[in-house]
Amino acid sequence: MQAFLEVAHDADVLPLAAPVGAQLFWLAREGAAHGQLLQQAVQARVGPLGLRAAEQDLAEIDIDQDILWEQASAPGGGLYAWVAGEAGAVMAIRRHLVKDCGIDKRAITFMGYWRHGKVLD
Repeated sequence: MQAFLEVAHDADVLPLAAPVGAQLFWLAREGAAHGQLLQQAVQARVGPLGLRAAEQDLAEIDIDQDILWEQASAPGGGLYAWVAGEAGAVMAIRRHLVKDCGIDKRAITFMGYWRHGKVLD
């Protein structure tokens, strides 16, 4: 298991204990855009998995108007991803995992619960 945690600065890194076999990767933005390092880390570590990419409908969500919130419905046994954070970054990671890597979208939970520079009603 791998967890990528994006923070503003190196000083924001916390001494968290990870379960045995889990790896924590702290990504300090230090001025980079919100989600940029997270997107790069996921793309670098999760590339095409040789999976047959089924035609999956990825509804385009207007992240300036709506919240991207999809819960996994069939995580069963294989790869499972949980992605939460700034909506633009979550949308990009969602597209990469489903379209580029061929991961079944039903095995991924996405939560784009905030938008940089935008207040959601």
